[in-house]
Amino acid sequence: MFVAGLSGGSSVFPRDGRSRFATSVRGYRRAWDALPSTVTRIVVIRDTPKMRTETGACVDRALSRGRRPGATCSLPRREVLDRDPLVVAASQMPASRVRTVDLTPLFCDGGPCYPVVGGALVFRDQNHMTAAFSTTLGPFLARKVDALWAN
Repeated sequence: MFVAGLSGGSSVFPRDGRSRFATSVRGYRRAWDALPSTVTRIVVIRDTPKMRTETGACVDRALSRGRRPGATCSLPRREVLDRDPLVVAASQMPASRVRTVDLTPLFCDGGPCYPVVGGALVFRDQNHMTAAFSTTLGPFLARKVDALWAN
């Protein structure tokens, strides 16, 4: 089973004195615990960075000025990469059943995250990838998933 989600947590209502984040983590764990035993492997895909609403305009300006839009319009990783409750929930589950795939290095390096990678526009809005870029991720995702339970 593959699981991915929006890490912002804006639609979660805190319960039992927990934060939105903690409520999300608990909800994911409970949902996975409720799955039938026939679901033996759960792959959590870490959420993507979030760009700003003006990122698209920045890319257009950079291109019109002959600048490299990826570098010109990059954003600090710490500002655009939310803590992901799915990843935290996965880390609290048995690794024999739940594992995580993180494709962040394909969007970001140690510091910034890029709206253009390898000439492909990464985001069509603040948090949705373009079809062109997401297609390029297929082989990377496949290799990472294949390696999760290899051994």
